[in-house]
Formats: sequence, structure tokens, C-alpha cells
Amino acid sequence: MAGNRLISDRVADLIGALPAGDTTSLSPFGAVIGATVPYEGRRLRQLLPSSIILAPGLGAHGGDAASIHALRGTRPGDLLVPVSRGLTRVEDRDVSLDGYRALILERIAQFKAAIAYSYGERQAEAG
Repeated sequence: MAGNRLISDRVADLIGALPAGDTTSLSPFGAVIGATVPYEGRRLRQLLPSSIILAPGLGAHGGDAASIHALRGTRPGDLLVPVSRGLTRVEDRDVSLDGYRALILERIAQFKAAIAYSYGERQAEAG
């Protein structure tokens, strides 16, 4: 807390106050917001409606589809979701190369399904 506001809110206010240029496109200024706490992400997205958000934490750190959707705005490209460790980790160190390939392809499909979302649907929800 800083005074009566969360520090994350103050930082979002500072980012939102930077000159963004064209109001119909994404701001050149963004934020890194972890994809592990959906209610925080939703609140911060509301403070940064035109910003690009980099959202680490999907998969290995516990972020899920609800967290990702909370961070998504209404414009294509406003959310970047890195998932390297969530794709490549293995529990069985003796897995065959073909088994590992199948595992990676399955995880890619699962992550794509988790983050897939129509921006038209999101705009309709935003009202």
C-alpha cells in the first residue's frame, strides 16, 4: 500500500498517463502482470485498457485460463503469454524422443485452447 492505494494501481496509473498517441491503437507502453491471480489481473486490466500486458505464469507457476482471460483486453495483440517451461518440462526423464514430441504437441494444443478467445466475444462482454 502507498497511502490508501495499492502500489500496483499507482504504477498502472503512471503507465496509463503516458502519452499513447493514437487512441484507437494499442499504447506503446505496457506492463508485466503475472497470470496467477485473476482478480488482480482483472482490476489492473481495467486501469490499462489500451496497454499490452505480458502475462507470465501460465502452466508451471499455476496460472490458468481464468487468469489469462482476466488479463485480456478488447484488442487483438493486447496480451502476450509466454509458456516455455510449461511446455518443455518432463516428469519422466527416460521419455523417448517420440514420446517427448507427442507430449510437447499435446501441451501446445492445451495451451492454445486455454488462451483461445474471440475478441468479438470480449468486446460484447465489455459492453
